[in-house]
Amino acid sequence: MGFLARYRSWLFLNVLSLVGTVLLFGSWADRFYARDALWTTEIFLVLFAALYLSLSGSARAFLARGNEEQRARFLSIAVIVLFFFSSQANLGQTAVYYWIFLFLFDVFLLAASLQGAADRIVPGLFLLNAIGIGSWFEGDYKPQDRSFVWGSLSAVSALFLSRQMIGRKLARARPDTWEVVVAVATGMGYFGLSYYVLEDRYSGWMGTFALSLAVVYLVAARSVDRMSRDARPVALAFIGVSLTLLTLAIPIQLDTSWITIGWAAEAVVLAWVGLSSGSARLRQAALLVLALALLRLFGSDAVEPVSKYRLVFNARFFTFLFVIAALYLLAFIYRRASSGLESWEKGLRDLLLLAASGVTVFLVSQESWTFYSEKLRGLSLALQREALRAGAMRELVNETTNSRQLALSLLWGTYSIAAVAAGILRRYRPIRLFGIALFFLAIFKVFLVDIWTLQRLYRILSVIGLGVLLLVVAFLYQRFKDLIFGRAADAQEA
Repeated sequence: MGFLARYRSWLFLNVLSLVGTVLLFGSWADRFYARDALWTTEIFLVLFAALYLSLSGSARAFLARGNEEQRARFLSIAVIVLFFFSSQANLGQTAVYYWIFLFLFDVFLLAASLQGAADRIVPGLFLLNAIGIGSWFEGDYKPQDRSFVWGSLSAVSALFLSRQMIGRKLARARPDTWEVVVAVATGMGYFGLSYYVLEDRYSGWMGTFALSLAVVYLVAARSVDRMSRDARPVALAFIGVSLTLLTLAIPIQLDTSWITIGWAAEAVVLAWVGLSSGSARLRQAALLVLALALLRLFGSDAVEPVSKYRLVFNARFFTFLFVIAALYLLAFIYRRASSGLESWEKGLRDLLLLAASGVTVFLVSQESWTFYSEKLRGLSLALQREALRAGAMRELVNETTNSRQLALSLLWGTYSIAAVAAGILRRYRPIRLFGIALFFLAIFKVFLVDIWTLQRLYRILSVIGLGVLLLVVAFLYQRFKDLIFGRAADAQEA
């Protein structure tokens, strides 16, 4: 049948022969297969694959065109897939046999993929590896094989990375989407599986491992980028893997507020490198990491209870302070490099400065609120220990609650005046408008909250404070009216 199929172009005979062989082998394996026939079975599988790949003319099928070649390619793929999963079922119960088979299988096909248009083998081979390795980990992985499995996994990953770099060296065309996808998936898949294998025993080293792998991919990106301009998409994919691993290394290795600090520092470094090298992608990555830092700052650090709280001298305060400093530093970096920015980056400096001011207002407000809340908690504990009478307790609670609201109003008002003054001195309109907006917020709070909830003395102090602030605002308005609201002055500044 193979003879007729090859020399009379009757490819359907190969298909019939393949289906018949598979059915016979499946029937035999179901009834007679035993573990002591492992190598006999594997030799049969190798001969089976070699025979049908030869009959289908697979070497020509990956390089030629036309309907017959297309059918031959599909037949070759079917043979390879059947051989792969049959061998995995045969060898998978022993880690050493399985991973040696997988390594040799990948070496053979990756070497074959270097032949011209045969590089289309690589995405399919990667998918086959992903499915096979995933199912093997699900059913046959044993923790005692950890070291050998991780070493084998590293070897397979190195094979794909080497193939991508060699392929780029030999290629004459730009990489397609699948090549970029495989470049990213190889690095991230390897790290994910390595983390699964190693984390329970080497958890303290996983951040260092992620950082080391990030350096490897950064070096690979540099090497690929030097090959040709066409290789740039693969180099950018490697850089993306490196930055992702670097970002993951911080929460893996660090904990609590150090994660936020690490991400904020990474954002500053990425922005500086991106502006120095003219890379818009790095600057985009910096903004993404900064967004992660801010999300963690407000989603975790801001709501996490502070043990043994001390005003200002606590971990949460210094974490916020570091992020605020990072925002100001980023704004300074963008100002220094304003001539080389993309159009979408022109307003980033204003946004960063406004974000820094907003975070600062939140920080001082939270510190003030927490300070008085700690006082209230101390009073509650004193009452439980019967160190205070109920009447005295009630009076002290009212006093502390009133002080908390009054302090918040004064802080907002004072910061708003400081922002307006800074905006006038620096001739910077966004900060002036931020200060004016915050001042109106303080006014609303005084009239909607303080007047109706505070005791008489604190209500008087709140109104007096508001009056003083209004006098300062009136003075600033009269003295610098044109500068505060005048667009002509701002246009002159720009």
